[in-house]
Amino acid sequence: MKNKKYKKYKKKYKLFTFLAILGALTFIAGLLCLFIEIELGILLIVVGLSVTVLFGLLSGTFETKFKKTCSECGEELQGCEYGYQEIKRNVNIKNGSLSFKIEINATCPHCGANKRIVQNFGAKPGENIEYKVDKYCKKLFGH
Repeated sequence: MKNKKYKKYKKKYKLFTFLAILGALTFIAGLLCLFIEIELGILLIVVGLSVTVLFGLLSGTFETKFKKTCSECGEELQGCEYGYQEIKRNVNIKNGSLSFKIEINATCPHCGANKRIVQNFGAKPGENIEYKVDKYCKKLFGH
């Protein structure tokens, strides 16, 4: 059974993401209004841009809280043990950049439940992807 705190973070993350997308659509509507010379366009642009920025930042905050929280007991995953594996690798031939989809498995230090996080990482040729993933995990889990 999922914890209430975990559900609350997940619900707020989804809500704020939806509102940020709605703000972006309002911004686009404002640009279209300016294009067809409707005076309401400037107001829509200002409102849409501010709503997008505000709810985009809130969405990012709750995404981090959602990822840091154990779904079973609701405690933070500070100091937990984690491991990761590469799921997918894409190579952009034009500029030689790489993108990785990494699955991170964390074990809650409080209840022992496993949490699975999938994250995308980018790297340039010769860059150490393991270092980037470890740095991300240390930031997320407080090591």
